[in-house]
Amino acid sequence: MASAHNEAFRHINTLLAVCIDSDDWMPDDGVDIILSKWKQDGSNQFAGIIGLDVFENGKVVGAPFPKTLKHCRVRDLAKIHKAVGDKKYVYVVDVIKKYLPFIEVEGEKHGGVNYLYQVIDLDYEMLCDNRPYCVVEYQNDGLSANLFNQYARNPRTYSKIREVLMTTLTDKGDVFRHAIHYVSCSIFAKDISLLWKTKHKFYVWFAIPFGILFNLYVRWKRKKLNNKS
Repeated sequence: MASAHNEAFRHINTLLAVCIDSDDWMPDDGVDIILSKWKQDGSNQFAGIIGLDVFENGKVVGAPFPKTLKHCRVRDLAKIHKAVGDKKYVYVVDVIKKYLPFIEVEGEKHGGVNYLYQVIDLDYEMLCDNRPYCVVEYQNDGLSANLFNQYARNPRTYSKIREVLMTTLTDKGDVFRHAIHYVSCSIFAKDISLLWKTKHKFYVWFAIPFGILFNLYVRWKRKKLNNKS
């Protein structure tokens, strides 16, 4: 996923860009809605727009934005504004390019790209639009169902992502949470030296017992999900 995004952004020269999963699609007027929203409210204050994901029957995934909410930080969507559930993120291409590349590790195929949006979130707000931007169809064999497998199979990628987030985020609780994941990834990578290579030894070493427990939980969850399939 990261390499695909890196390659795509080397060639994209439009103002805005959005990623749509292979089993999802945009409404017929989706592009027009996005462009009109940006033309009306867009500025260099914002990194892009957040629209709604909906099911084929029109039901909103999770919850919509509060009617009075015009823009916000991504991190505040669920915690403060109660706009839970998947949303569709449309980003200004030039903003994304300022933060590239997405992390890639040779031999690992998936590490996610959402972490970069958390970094961008520290510098920019996003516009909020209570209209459907994407129709989603969750598949049992999709990435959502395989989250734990991806986590375990790509530990070095995820450890690098956690290192970036520990470096970037300022909330101590968030840093400690990512330190727990960093320890778990080090175990999956079978490379205990990662615990000494991190720039955040205080958090990581304190997180070791919690990281071990979380690693055991991921292993149990993988076994349970894989047995079901």
